[in-house]
Amino acid sequence: MGISRFLKVTPLIISFILYFNHSNIALSGGVEKEYKIEKGDTLWDISGEHLKNPFLWPNIWEKNQYIKNPDLIYPGNRLILPVIIPSIPVSRPDRIEEIEAPLAPAEATIPVAVPEEPAVPETPPATEAAEIPEPPEIPASLYPPSHEPSPIEDKPAPEIVRRTAIDEELIYAGGYIVKDIISSGVITGSPEGRNIFAAGDNVSLSLNKKENGISVGDKLTVFKTPEYVIHPKTRKKIGKLFIPLGVIEIYRVQGRDAAGRVITTYTNLSVGDHIQPYSPAPSVTETARTVPGLHGYIIDSRDGNVLISDQNIVYLDKGAYDGVTPGTAFFVVGDKPDNIIGEIKVISIQAYTSTAIVTKSVEPFSIGSKIVTSIK
Repeated sequence: MGISRFLKVTPLIISFILYFNHSNIALSGGVEKEYKIEKGDTLWDISGEHLKNPFLWPNIWEKNQYIKNPDLIYPGNRLILPVIIPSIPVSRPDRIEEIEAPLAPAEATIPVAVPEEPAVPETPPATEAAEIPEPPEIPASLYPPSHEPSPIEDKPAPEIVRRTAIDEELIYAGGYIVKDIISSGVITGSPEGRNIFAAGDNVSLSLNKKENGISVGDKLTVFKTPEYVIHPKTRKKIGKLFIPLGVIEIYRVQGRDAAGRVITTYTNLSVGDHIQPYSPAPSVTETARTVPGLHGYIIDSRDGNVLISDQNIVYLDKGAYDGVTPGTAFFVVGDKPDNIIGEIKVISIQAYTSTAIVTKSVEPFSIGSKIVTSIK
């Protein structure tokens, strides 16, 4: 009886020890939490704060499959946070003791063989975090400048490491300033009676004209009701802000009534949003041209942010005619000329304006902040 009990109990102890030393992180079966995205949030930051490890951001992305691009998350949208908890580490004893039940009198004289102690390997080195691949490099639109800048001897701008890359989807979703915007119609609702829509939802549309050239299979861009951009310094109208919200594919057209399916969203769509024929963002190589001595201002932001910080999209009063190209970097200047509080990078351009993303911010800044390409 003693030997048989020993042989039954000992493997259980060894299995128990090896199981808890196998991994330091485990998914919990607990209740998942919901998080509302705030201005300036990134999946990296959210993972670091709520999962206590920024390298677990892909777990959040996997849980929220409506997010097509992890660099494109917007304030107000909600995330499901997976519940990830550290498992309880169990220290391995130096020696595995025999566990026996009391011997019966008849068994007391039977010699019990003590098995050799199994070789227990040294504590394995911590598993390295899986390497997260970098996003693809940025393709962006390129327009030839109207003039070559005259050489100016300036102090080279200090190199600032960029945290993320930029892709075509960000270029398109970033929007731009144009002289005027033509609307082909509006979203009026859905067969289910909903007012807010995401990818996969069906929507009802009201077209502006019966003979508008829109047919089944066409793709339409959904965009916000355009508003005029007023220059924060001169108070002049610069143009209208065109901000794409998503893409719809038409599956029914009947006179001025139509229906479509949402195939892409950059943020939630809603009743009253406008539509127009879809045109993909041009795809050419980024040149990151430097224009010494150029200065201007941030004249608006994509999400209407009062305070602007990392990864926000902003609009500038400098464009192709000023020598700006996709990839041109500007420094954001604070109260003093040598007080650099951030850096922005141009992702698309128009004739007199451009769209940029904040790649670094030492402190939040605002619409009307001054920008320069070099520091004297």
